Amino acid sequence: GGPAFDAHGNVIGVNTAIYSPSGGSVGIGFAIPAEVAKDVVAALKEKGAVARGWIGVKIQNVTPEIADSMGLKSTKGALVSQPQPGAPAEAAGLKAGDVITAVNGEKIDGPRELARRIATLGPKKTVDLTYLRHGAEKSAKLTLGVLPDEKEARADTESTGGGSAVAGLGVEVAPRSEEHTSELQSH
Repeated sequence: GGPAFDAHGNVIGVNTAIYSPSGGSVGIGFAIPAEVAKDVVAALKEKGAVARGWIGVKIQNVTPEIADSMGLKSTKGALVSQPQPGAPAEAAGLKAGDVITAVNGEKIDGPRELARRIATLGPKKTVDLTYLRHGAEKSAKLTLGVLPDEKEARADTESTGGGSAVAGLGVEVAPRSEEHTSELQSH
C-alpha cells in the first residue's frame, strides 16, 4: 500500500507489491497506475461498484512463429484461441484464429492492452473490433457484457466483510513459452 512517487514527488501509482527473493526489498516495486486508481475511486463514489467490460475470449500473444505461419506482417494484436460459448465475441462472429488488432479504431499491441481497453470501457458499451482472418481485415460491432457470476469490487464493506474482490476481465492470456520463461529467469 501507499503512494508510488516519481523523482519530482508526483504520485504516479499505488504500491501493491515488491520483488523480494529473500524477504527484503531489492528496490523493485509494482504499483497500480494512478490513472487506474482514479477511475476505480470515481466508480466506487458514483456507483458503489466497479464493473468491467467483457467480450469472452481466450487470447494469446502473436509470436514471430505464429505470425510467420499465418502470413502476418506483424506480431501486434491478440490471437483468439477460443471464443467462449454465448459470449459477445462469439455472437459477433469471432472465431479461433482471428487476430484482434484494434478497438474502436485504436491499434492494440497485444493481449494485455486488449484486456485493459475492454475492461476500462465497461459493460453495455458498443465497440468496433478490427481483426484479421486468413490475412483479410474485418470488423465486428459488439456490445460488451459483464462476466457471468462476476464478483465486483464494492464500496459496500458490509457485503464483502471489509475486503474487496476484483472482477474478472473475461480475457484469458496463455502462459509464456518455456523459451521466454527461461530467458526471464536468467535475468
